[in-house]
Amino acid sequence: MPRPPRPRPKSGRKRGAQKGHPGATRKLAPVEQVKAVHDVKPDACRDCGHALTGEDPAPYRHQVTEIPPVVAEVTEYRLHTLPCPECGTETRAELPRGVPQGARGGQVAKEMLGETFSGIVGSDRWSAYNWLLTHLRQLCWAHLYVEGVEPTNNLAERKIRPNVLWRNGSFGTQSQAGSRFAERIMTVVATLKQQHRNVLDYLTEACDAANSGRPALSLLPGVAVMAG
Repeated sequence: MPRPPRPRPKSGRKRGAQKGHPGATRKLAPVEQVKAVHDVKPDACRDCGHALTGEDPAPYRHQVTEIPPVVAEVTEYRLHTLPCPECGTETRAELPRGVPQGARGGQVAKEMLGETFSGIVGSDRWSAYNWLLTHLRQLCWAHLYVEGVEPTNNLAERKIRPNVLWRNGSFGTQSQAGSRFAERIMTVVATLKQQHRNVLDYLTEACDAANSGRPALSLLPGVAVMAG
């Protein structure tokens, strides 16, 4: 049976901060970082009520820090269609590289997996994956004959679970660049762990390659660098 903890002797002091201890207050932001300044002056004497005028050379400063409301930032890309002066064919411009297509459909799935994908995709019956051949898609218990592939998507769910917890704990990212970095580094870490490769070693070599202008390292097993 565990021994009960000994009661701490009373110190005789009141709860909370003791008299004379250094205060812990929030520092005021520099004036150049303040968006708006409001001078508030008393109208009358708090004792006799006489009207007050004049200026205080060193007024008491009180700052309120507010987080601005999050507003969606909409960027429009206008894809112009121009006729060829030689043959008359009309050509419409394509979206710049990295710009979302606006729909998470089959085309996006093809871009992510590649037209020559030959692995096994564990998914639900979302129509965006219908372009995959039957033997490349793990749908239900009927596909138990695929060796090495689980009959459910539990494994995939477990793989993305750390990323979901990170997103819930950090409230996501604050910019498109941050989102790109997060999705890429999470993909790299998950891929390397499945291949039993050292994450730190790969990232170190990848940074060295980028800084020296060498081809980027590949995440594919047995492939040293990415094709140019």
